[in-house]
This record gives sequence, structure tokens and C-alpha cells, in this order.
Amino acid sequence: MIFNFANLPYWILLGSGILLYLFVIFSGGGGDDARSRRGC
Repeated sequence: MIFNFANLPYWILLGSGILLYLFVIFSGGGGDDARSRRGC
């Protein structure tokens, strides 16, 4: 099964990677882009 406990480490890594990706986009990338545009 997909949701088997044997695949738990895979789901943890996948979920943490997605959360980190979204966190960087919304906090780091978006903020830097907005600041650079305001500076120009």
C-alpha cells in the first residue's frame, strides 16, 4: 500500500521538502523580489 508504515521515512522527507520549498518561496524569494523591486 502507498500509506504503509514502511514508507513513512519517504513521506517525511517528501513532506519536509515540499514545506521547505514553499517556505523559501513565500518568505525568502518573494520578500527579496518585492524589496528589490521597491528599491529600483
